[in-house]
Amino acid sequence: LSPIVDIRQNPNIGEDGYNSILEALEHNHGLWCSVMVDSHRFQGLFNLLIELNQAGRGDLLRSPSLAKLGTFMGELHDPTALWF
Repeated sequence: LSPIVDIRQNPNIGEDGYNSILEALEHNHGLWCSVMVDSHRFQGLFNLLIELNQAGRGDLLRSPSLAKLGTFMGELHDPTALWF
């Protein structure tokens, strides 16, 4: 089981806190967890980064390039996958 970090309905976190959590996930790409927040924008970023980390592709988000995106897309078995 991966840990769940549920920080919904916590006005003390704010965007600065969300950015800090996102940065921690970027630097600790081996960390697998679920993050639940109120911001739809940050929820999408968290979900994307966690999915890419689990697939060993977090680098695509940390330092994107057309070459990395092309390689990633070329290795997809189902290009219509929901998380894609």
